[in-house]
Amino acid sequence: MRDFQGRRRVRKMIYSKISILVLVFLVVFMTKALWGVYTKNRLAATGRVQAEGELRDLENQKAELSARVGWMAKARGQEEAIRQNFSVTLPGEKMVIVVEDEQKATTSKIKNNDNWWSVGWRALSQIFD
Repeated sequence: MRDFQGRRRVRKMIYSKISILVLVFLVVFMTKALWGVYTKNRLAATGRVQAEGELRDLENQKAELSARVGWMAKARGQEEAIRQNFSVTLPGEKMVIVVEDEQKATTSKIKNNDNWWSVGWRALSQIFD
């Protein structure tokens, strides 16, 4: 009999309002902690992906610069760099500088003697050209 009363007392303590409230509080606290760890993990993962992309870009830039330095170490590369940056020539050479015309005619005028049908047809055909 005492054995059943002891079990009843333990069951009563486990299912009491206070113990359930404490368990709910622990679950909420653990869920909040777990959510914080999850968000930090996602942030670290996105940061890692971004850092790996930057690393690839920097490695590509390093390879390009190494190739350029190798080219600049040669006499031909030095001559090309000087010609490109300073617009100089060797004695006996001539230089031609090509300048594009900035004012190009891009508009066309419509003839005044056209009827409305030909003007509309021309505008429609220009859309699909």
